[in-house]
Amino acid sequence: MSQRVNYDAIADAYDAHPFRKKEVDPDLLAFLKERPGTGPLSILDIGCGTGNQLVADRAHTPSARLIGLDRFRGMLRQAQKKSRDIRWIQGDGASLPFKDESFDFATSQYSFHHVQDRRSLISEVFRALRPGGRFVLLNISPRDMPGWLIYRFFPAAWEKDLQDFLPKEELQSLLQKTGFANVRMELLPRASERPLQAFAENARQRVHTSQLVTISDEDYHAGLAQIERVLKENAAAVLPDEACVIKISGDRPA
Repeated sequence: MSQRVNYDAIADAYDAHPFRKKEVDPDLLAFLKERPGTGPLSILDIGCGTGNQLVADRAHTPSARLIGLDRFRGMLRQAQKKSRDIRWIQGDGASLPFKDESFDFATSQYSFHHVQDRRSLISEVFRALRPGGRFVLLNISPRDMPGWLIYRFFPAAWEKDLQDFLPKEELQSLLQKTGFANVRMELLPRASERPLQAFAENARQRVHTSQLVTISDEDYHAGLAQIERVLKENAAAVLPDEACVIKISGDRPA
């Protein structure tokens, strides 16, 4: 699998979209509720990007050691501007630069499909977690959201995502075979109606959506042309839209 996106090239614009903002991670909060009074925690965000999740988490975990790992130095530069007391480390999730049993909680949010060696990442996370530690992986599930507007207007993005995103059953099996216990899988579907004009504005800013960066210029401009044709017929068009997030978590046995 080739690299989908060079995030160094778009790091400066990455946070421009409102959906990049983060609240405190609810899965981290649930983990903390289950394990009160265990002392300072070590938390790892793999594929941390510009650091929004860890920055949001810091307010609730002032004594924790927070580490963000990302392959792209440009993204980490943006993260460093937001917090100096979080460690930002350049590295590959498939070869974690940490000792065994270094972390209590690890997360990977919407970045797993960018990893070249997915099996190694899962194995590395298991190694780096302490007994009783938890791993939570979030990503979109393309096979469960064929009605996503991006796929409707840019079908090449659908084909690319089917290649790059593991089926949910395979992902769940991968955690189980690695040794994770209490492996849980949850689908979080969302259906809505979206003004096409607003969707078009986002689509025109190509760098904000990795699916649009990965397809060819020809496929991208063909999709934009189709959007403009629909808008010409009805500038106030509102279309059904859908998305689906998959959440898979597992614990390293105590």
